[in-house]
Amino acid sequence: MALGVMDAISSGHSKMTNNEVVIGGIDWTPEAIKKIQEKKMDASVGGHFMQAAWALVKIYDHHHGINVFTKSANTVTYDLEVITKRNVEQYIAIAEHIDWSSIDFKRFSLFHNQKIKEHDFSFKRVIEQIK
Repeated sequence: MALGVMDAISSGHSKMTNNEVVIGGIDWTPEAIKKIQEKKMDASVGGHFMQAAWALVKIYDHHHGINVFTKSANTVTYDLEVITKRNVEQYIAIAEHIDWSSIDFKRFSLFHNQKIKEHDFSFKRVIEQIK
């Protein structure tokens, strides 16, 4: 939808200009990330496509005897992240074709990294592996 709004403004179907509106969306499509890089779009919130991978890491750890499904008021599984013009260069690798088999998901496992006490499902750690 954000890309559609951007197109409508750019095509002259609106009296507004890109300087008068803030355009943001949900989903880190390659096109949206590139539009942020080109400063035609302001932000995109995403990361939810990794939910299945994070769930599998937690299931793996649970299978190996680590109690990862205890919930408390302060439990956060993962955070969605926002890409803006300030940080788009950190995320540009996501706009490219990614060979997901090159990601070592054991790096996220508590079972394989017993010195860490909680999961770190940050995209920074994923992007480090795909660069």
